[in-house]
Amino acid sequence: MDTKLLRVIDANANRVREGMRVVEEVTRLILDNTELTSEWKEVRHKVTALLARIPGGSHALLKERDSDSDVGQDFYPEGEGKRTDYRELALVNARRAEEGIRVLEEFAKLIEPELGREFKNLRFHVYSLEKRTLKLT
Repeated sequence: MDTKLLRVIDANANRVREGMRVVEEVTRLILDNTELTSEWKEVRHKVTALLARIPGGSHALLKERDSDSDVGQDFYPEGEGKRTDYRELALVNARRAEEGIRVLEEFAKLIEPELGREFKNLRFHVYSLEKRTLKLT
């Protein structure tokens, strides 16, 4: 398996799960919404299940991780250091997750076309979940 492909998938898998976890915490601890919390958690676990279908699974991804030499680690856009409220946290992190899922969708096609299609379906589910979440903030 191409190590560069695995690095892209690993970085975006982390981006997706981290973004979803922030939104999950907003729905759980700020909105006190059991249904949305459960759905965000379920989607996060679905990402993990889809990633397990990559040859070598999480072990292969972790093996190729090279955070120390990642040229993007020092990027910190101006707006990144400031958030106004938990609604913005939810919005920014939902979008981060959606973008990461899109990258996973495209790169997964290089491994297994059906896997790419499943990430696409998941991405559209997250779009709907984002809308429902932001209605409550």
